[in-house]
Amino acid sequence: MNKVIRTSNTLQHGGVLFVVLVLLLALCAMVILSSLRQNLFVNSMSVNSKNLALARTNAETGMASALNRLQSDPTFMQSQMEMHLKANNNPQGKAKVNISRHITTRFSNRMELIKVTAMGQGSDPNARVILTQQVLRYPLLRATPLSPVMINGKLNVSTDLSIVYDPPNFDPTSDKLILLADALTVASNIFNCSIDRYKRGDCTNNNFSSIYQTQAKGPATDLLPFLFNIRKVDWPYLQDEFKYVLKNCEPQNLPSKASSFWVIGDCWLDGRTVLGTPQHPIIMVVQNGDLYLRGQNKIYGLLVILSTSHFDTTHNITLLGQNQIHGGFVANTNVNLSGGTMDILFNNEIIDRLFDQADMWKLVRIPGSWRDFK
Repeated sequence: MNKVIRTSNTLQHGGVLFVVLVLLLALCAMVILSSLRQNLFVNSMSVNSKNLALARTNAETGMASALNRLQSDPTFMQSQMEMHLKANNNPQGKAKVNISRHITTRFSNRMELIKVTAMGQGSDPNARVILTQQVLRYPLLRATPLSPVMINGKLNVSTDLSIVYDPPNFDPTSDKLILLADALTVASNIFNCSIDRYKRGDCTNNNFSSIYQTQAKGPATDLLPFLFNIRKVDWPYLQDEFKYVLKNCEPQNLPSKASSFWVIGDCWLDGRTVLGTPQHPIIMVVQNGDLYLRGQNKIYGLLVILSTSHFDTTHNITLLGQNQIHGGFVANTNVNLSGGTMDILFNNEIIDRLFDQADMWKLVRIPGSWRDFK
């Protein structure tokens, strides 16, 4: 009897242990399964996070590329861009950019309100980020001069001055060659002729009263607002938008390829210095200084003599030899022109080419217009 009871107790204990073991194995399996599920979820979240971050990076790359093209290429007029991005030859998704423009009339149809929308996509096509940014693109030069010489002040000419009209749309019989805010004083000769006659050396000496006009109010008196859409008191903002600001005109300091530079103080050009070319003209500003041209110097583009003084000032252009300006000459102050000879070959086509130069265009982001959501 006792032997049977021991066998029954042993079987009961074995059954309990078996059940416990099964429960433990089931529990371990559940823990392992839960852990696997959690790891899969974490990995999935990590992959999704990386894809989303990659999509954002691609969207930012597309946005930066579009803004760079808008800043560096004035002729860039595309409305769409698409880029397939790679890293170490491995695909990293793509970016699509849409560019919409609204051209305003404030700058004679030259100012643009631009909306850039960049969609970035990661390795997973479902991972997408959309960014938008509005910018203004506008030219440094608002308008081109109306005549070869425009001066907000008095002009005293004591040198031989030749004014040559090159553009076919310029009529010297109806358009004034010199626009002044005040008086013109001539102690030498003023010649004017077409480019063909100039090349033949056949310019004629004219009665200066027939080639200049004094304006009580107009572009000559409002020179900075007319040309640059800025007031005289705000000239520091204009200086900030120039590519180069120089302390002097030493040859080693003169930029060889820039289309806009600003000289503070006196400027000396000697020998055969050539600034700009017919294809790549310049804007050269001489601030609060005199200009000395000694030799056979040539300036292609627009020469600006700028006074930032609150008082009535006079600046000198002193010549030695025969010097040329191919484009136009303007000043917001009184000017004395003396010494050798000066030839101003008025050419609107050369000045218009300023708008083809990257330096001449400014791109500014509109505050508050950036979005990374719909």
